[in-house]
Amino acid sequence: MLLDKEVWNNVAMLKIMITRPKDQMLELAQSLKAVGNLAISAPLIRIKYLELVPNELMQLLDWSDIIIFTSQNAISPTIGRIKNMQIFNEKKIFAIGKKTQECLLAKKISQVFIPKGINSTEGLLMLNELSQFHIANKNILIVKGQGGRKKLRYNLLDRGAHLKYIDSYLRQETNISISQVLQTEDITTPDLIIITSGSILLSLVKKIKSENLNALFSTPLIVVSQRLAKIARRLGFIGAIRIAENANDESIIDLIKYWGS
Repeated sequence: MLLDKEVWNNVAMLKIMITRPKDQMLELAQSLKAVGNLAISAPLIRIKYLELVPNELMQLLDWSDIIIFTSQNAISPTIGRIKNMQIFNEKKIFAIGKKTQECLLAKKISQVFIPKGINSTEGLLMLNELSQFHIANKNILIVKGQGGRKKLRYNLLDRGAHLKYIDSYLRQETNISISQVLQTEDITTPDLIIITSGSILLSLVKKIKSENLNALFSTPLIVVSQRLAKIARRLGFIGAIRIAENANDESIIDLIKYWGS
């Protein structure tokens, strides 16, 4: 990842807590450390892939006209089990965010539609390719994690689509102690906390309350959608909240570079 060190030279170095799953934070942490920041590793959730039966998976793919991947985590458990990748060339493929699109492109899926400007369910639903005119009576397969929001489902059904789902992973809270993490780094509170999903945000609130870390409610946040910012406010965060353009590392780093401006 390219870092503009001239820009970073004008930024006070920050203590930044990264809360993503451990295997998804390494590059971001290394990039932040490379320019002198303290990257605090505090993975609040882990991703557990679910076992999918290849024959059942192929039946669902054959049935579909359109496939929507809601997260990068949904890709490996599904595409990793498909031998004939040509099947994806016959479908319209959508991803909710740029990071998910990048992961799909890396799997040699050549065309992936993503929201324009708003990387969220709301942004996806604004795409003309998912308007009622284009999806009425179409078979849409949504590849997602267990649980999650219902908004995508309700809107696609309302537009006349037929839906089926693949739950390809689940999110599990870790047993990490934020108090111990901060003590190990010899700090009281971080300067910033990066939040990239609703499940991470909810887990953070639980940790704050169970460990009596109420000062973290005043810590500035970086989130990856307007929806997350609103939820954070409702949950009691009173510090500054800034919204990264995307959930990928580049967008988060770009926001941090100009944090004090």
